[in-house]
Amino acid sequence: MAEPLSIAHVTPYAWELRNEVNVLVDRVAGELRDRGHRVLIVAPSRDRDLVRRSRDRIRRGGDELFAEEVLAVGEILPELPSASRRRAPGLPVDVARTVEELLDGAPLDVVHVHEPFALSTAAAALRHSRALNVGTFHA
Repeated sequence: MAEPLSIAHVTPYAWELRNEVNVLVDRVAGELRDRGHRVLIVAPSRDRDLVRRSRDRIRRGGDELFAEEVLAVGEILPELPSASRRRAPGLPVDVARTVEELLDGAPLDVVHVHEPFALSTAAAALRHSRALNVGTFHA
């Protein structure tokens, strides 16, 4: 068998939202793990404790990054209503900085960004990734 890869899946949606993108990311990550790859799910979160624990793991780096399934890189702001439809919130500065710190120190082979539109966790990952990048637009 080929050497396992280290892969990050980055979603712009709070991990607690069980929308179609997050469900797909969860399932694909599980399949990749079952095949022997090391997989991180990188997402914003609404859980302050998860964000704090994840940021501690990012600071320590190394193999500990892969110790849990999800790295919560920051708290997501609530969605803002617009005239025609709901839109994604802006990206808090601390999220972009955390994503940069993660990708500067993580030994990743592939970064798969989902919905990498501007002002999102996925767009920040694309900007700071030094790995092979894959992008998926689900809409």
